[in-house]
Amino acid sequence: MSFINRNVKIAVQGFKGSYSEEAAEKMLGGGFEIVSSFSFGEGFGHILEGRADYGVFPIQNKIIGNIERVILLLMETNLKIYDRLKLEIKHALIGTMDAQVQDVKFVYSQREAFLQCKKFFLRNPNLKMIESPDTALSVREVITKGSTKNAAVASKRAAEIYGGRVLCENIADDKENWTLFCLVGR
Repeated sequence: MSFINRNVKIAVQGFKGSYSEEAAEKMLGGGFEIVSSFSFGEGFGHILEGRADYGVFPIQNKIIGNIERVILLLMETNLKIYDRLKLEIKHALIGTMDAQVQDVKFVYSQREAFLQCKKFFLRNPNLKMIESPDTALSVREVITKGSTKNAAVASKRAAEIYGGRVLCENIADDKENWTLFCLVGR
């Protein structure tokens, strides 16, 4: 985006390795600081309170439809949409480097990621889903805890960043999954 000055702060729901952070990189080409948030509301708050200049948030996913919380926040705050980007989403099951699929008992991820992988969890009823604020944060926590019983649903990129092992690739219900992200600001 040519109207965005470098050294701006971009709010995202998530952390380094999240799909929102990846969308911001692809949309803006780098040269900005990420302001991480645990929730969509916190991310919008960063923009409204001046801690971030813009934000990149998901508004629609091919499998689950509209991301209602983000749409409501857009309507409530009157922030403007400046750009959109459709990002390919390839969810993977990620564990520690020494984990095997059969070791995993607990899977951490964001609610929306679980909703996109319903069929995988129906085929694997032994896996207990535990909601976390972010896909990338889930990987970081799994790697930090170091237990082969824990895994996360996130991107292969998050696995690379945090030193995780991809146990199963492309586990979303639709193999051509995508999410539409928007760049928002005042």
